[in-house]
Amino acid sequence: MPDIKLGYRVRLRSGGPLMTVHSISGDNIDCQWFTLKGELRSSTFPSYMLTVIEGAAADAG
Repeated sequence: MPDIKLGYRVRLRSGGPLMTVHSISGDNIDCQWFTLKGELRSSTFPSYMLTVIEGAAADAG
C-alpha cells in the first residue's frame, strides 16, 4: 500500500464512501467526504483501517 498523503482519496477497508485525506497526525488520518445529501462530514481513522483508491495517489500530485 502506498503511503497515505494529503489529498489522497481513500476508503475504509470495510467499505463506505470515498473520502479525501484532510490532515495527518502520526498514524491518525483525518478524512472528509460528502453524504448523498451533500453534507460535509469528517472523521479520524487509524491508517491501518484505510486503503488508497487505485489511481488516486497519482491524481493528488
